[in-house]
Amino acid sequence: MPFQSQNGSNECQNLYFSSDIDGELVNCQVIFIAMDIPLMGLPKIIKGSLDIRNWEDAIRAILYSPPAQPKYVAIKSTFPVDHKSHIADILHGYDHSEHLHVIAIPEFFSVGTTLDDLTILLK
Repeated sequence: MPFQSQNGSNECQNLYFSSDIDGELVNCQVIFIAMDIPLMGLPKIIKGSLDIRNWEDAIRAILYSPPAQPKYVAIKSTFPVDHKSHIADILHGYDHSEHLHVIAIPEFFSVGTTLDDLTILLK
């Protein structure tokens, strides 16, 4: 369904909301994944206690969609920087890597160490 603003106009003709994810993935070129990663239980220990099933489902849906054209995936998430290897493991299983371009825009940084968090994989 096309986007409609509150006043009913179609100001953004290229923005669609759909529940037919598999059907839309065939023809789209740019995909934004924006989701939080909830903790499983108390937030005392973050590493190893993240519920990332929704994130994994979103990535797998993209990976298994037919590669009709290149896809650009922007991941805007609270996925911790030290979990990059898990992201890479899932993406490396993709057979059509020439059709997939991924940029991660993390939102999970330690206070005052943003640059270190981005450059040191396992801090």
